[in-house]
Amino acid sequence: MLIVVDTLRADRLTQYGHDRDTSSALARLTDAATRFDECYSPAPWTAPAVASLFTGLAPGRHGIDDVGAALPEGTPTLARSLRRAGWQTGAVSFNPHITRAAGFDQGFDEFLSYRGEMKRVPDVRAGTAAALDWIDDVRPDGAFFLYMQPMNVHGPYRVPSDAEALLLGRPPREGFAFFGPLMEQLMNEGKIERRQDVGRAMLESLGEQYDTAVHHTAVELGAFFDALDARGLWQDSLVVLTADHGEELFDHGGFAHRYSLHREVLRVPLFVKLPGQTTARVVDEPVSLVDLRATFGELLALDSAQGDGRSLVPLLAGSAAAVPAELRDRAFVAQAGNEKRFVGRSVRVGDDELIVTEASYDAEVAAEAVRLYDLAEDPGQQRDLSSQLPERVAQLRALLDQIEDDYREAPLPAQRYELDRPVRRALEALGYL
Repeated sequence: MLIVVDTLRADRLTQYGHDRDTSSALARLTDAATRFDECYSPAPWTAPAVASLFTGLAPGRHGIDDVGAALPEGTPTLARSLRRAGWQTGAVSFNPHITRAAGFDQGFDEFLSYRGEMKRVPDVRAGTAAALDWIDDVRPDGAFFLYMQPMNVHGPYRVPSDAEALLLGRPPREGFAFFGPLMEQLMNEGKIERRQDVGRAMLESLGEQYDTAVHHTAVELGAFFDALDARGLWQDSLVVLTADHGEELFDHGGFAHRYSLHREVLRVPLFVKLPGQTTARVVDEPVSLVDLRATFGELLALDSAQGDGRSLVPLLAGSAAAVPAELRDRAFVAQAGNEKRFVGRSVRVGDDELIVTEASYDAEVAAEAVRLYDLAEDPGQQRDLSSQLPERVAQLRALLDQIEDDYREAPLPAQRYELDRPVRRALEALGYL
């Protein structure tokens, strides 16, 4: 099972050090899984991140970095490999980017998706219920693969009325309106002066809304895991929980995602429970969502697929002191290409991360701005070291150019799909178009 909690940044989970108890309900998984403390998404929004999850290809190679871009027919996805190996495959995706029209259904026997407004997206409960219905239908025919992507943690951070007070003892305070006038003017119109109107009460409201959605999702997924155990399916299952990207909570003066390449939108949780695993482990070595395709391939003895990731099996099985050379000091590349809002790319090697911004909604960030951060000393990325370390900037930028040149040598063929009017309106309202 591969569960991708949409828009979940790692540091808002209790297991990653958040001071609110947002996610202890996941204990059945997290107490028996390997936690990767430094997992990175290759993109700050859904479509390219999930395409990388499914294919093991970096966004620069699969080319999905624009609304309307589709995975070409015949793409060697994880689901295709599993179905070819005799597995039954099902998906429950409530993200309007992860649909049949966009080619993400390739390899799935059943593919339940949603194309509509975010304010009406089904609750995580509907997703887990649909997943259990499908599991009950396919058993006992053999091995199965389930992909699930709940959306409550994505703005507008919706939680049913009966769950609104479970985290805080009361509903989240009002004050922040997702893509209300202030957020719309700041993020989509570039009126940076509106930042002065973002006060403490508004940010507290935002944090409470976000955390309440995280908590609700964790409670429902915990109940889902209990239901799997009651069916005798938990112990022997491979279960992976992660996210496609994170969320800006005004860490660098912005909101939502796809507007920057900072750590808050790229660092995601990753828990991997192997069949029969009962003891929690922690891996500090940086890894990427791009690595999961190769990891599944090795764990499940699938046909080999050419990709940009590396199998994480040595990290799952070995000690932290025995990290293989191919998993040490790797370069992790991310990119975003929304010409109206943000165009940029980044590379991380060790604790050094370089962000190159080519265009931004933020008028204070000049075109071709380059920023360098030391993540060990400055995990919040508040101190730009580029002017102090020009040689390191030049090294990382040359490496980034070389990697991107390699991507362009063997890209997937481009393919697009037509957005219908309701979906287009919904995506425009959320700043995707």
